[in-house]
Amino acid sequence: MNRLLSKCYSVKPNLLNTLRENGINTVAEFMCCDTERLAQRISVSTEDLSSLRDTITTQTAAFTMNGTDLYQEMMSRYHILSTGCDNLDELLDGGLHTGELTEIVGAAGVGKSQICMSIALFTAMETKKNVLYIDTGGSFSATRVKDMLGQRDNSLASQDICNILSRILVIQAYDIFSIIEALERARERICNQDDDDDDDMQHLQMIIVDCVAAVISPILGGQQIQGHSLMVGLSRILKSLAVGHSVAVVITNNVVTDSSKTSFSTKPALGRTWAHIPNTRIFIQKNPTSEANSIRKESIIATLIKSSRQRLQTPFVLYINQGGLFSRTYT
Repeated sequence: MNRLLSKCYSVKPNLLNTLRENGINTVAEFMCCDTERLAQRISVSTEDLSSLRDTITTQTAAFTMNGTDLYQEMMSRYHILSTGCDNLDELLDGGLHTGELTEIVGAAGVGKSQICMSIALFTAMETKKNVLYIDTGGSFSATRVKDMLGQRDNSLASQDICNILSRILVIQAYDIFSIIEALERARERICNQDDDDDDDMQHLQMIIVDCVAAVISPILGGQQIQGHSLMVGLSRILKSLAVGHSVAVVITNNVVTDSSKTSFSTKPALGRTWAHIPNTRIFIQKNPTSEANSIRKESIIATLIKSSRQRLQTPFVLYINQGGLFSRTYT
């Protein structure tokens, strides 16, 4: 109900300006006004204001939906996107689900960015859809992504390589305000995509934010009382994009020391409030039993620590080499 009246197309510009001059800017402020008194104050008929109130109520109210209709809508809009790694897909119950947030948690240098770049490349290759990649720490490497592509398919022509890489839209944002601005701009372009068929956001399939802790941690605690609200605001935008536009959202998070008696010595950063944001959480760590060999691969253990579909605490080994992610049976 805090939606701006300017977002309601039923409010005419002249009336909108008059309402603003009288301190009414949001839907909530308008709905709470006494219609008769407001009509006398702004010289507009009571009938017109009552009709406008009914129209806005219709536009902004939540309507009930039965389970069958909800399920059919979900099945028609939502999809499961493969990550390109069989073990990771199995861990995620088939892959990355559109309409949901999947968080990859791990210490610095464990391979979170490598996983993100590999997933972004595979999505751009296989779905021929666009990926919005928001890099908060300078970890994205176009050279690395191109090398992954060459290792996966060395028969691609130069134009094919260019087409695939062009589907990964990279934005470097080093503070939370830049991320929110980038996401709001993306949402606006998605909503207005009918006006421009060539817009990059027209075929957006995935959003990757690597990593959220880098921009949220500095604004939490201390005297920065707005940090928590900014974090919640960011989470709402990500949820809105995922659910409202059938996009798969992948975010990465750092770890902090865990003093409680759990199976890990560390836990996801950003506290309990953020813990409720992701639909799925994967904890990754270096595989202590991995051995260096001639094919230059490293292995990490991925464990599901939050999911509504899969059994938790089941470890899978993921391998990263020059071609990105691949899998072998965990033993």
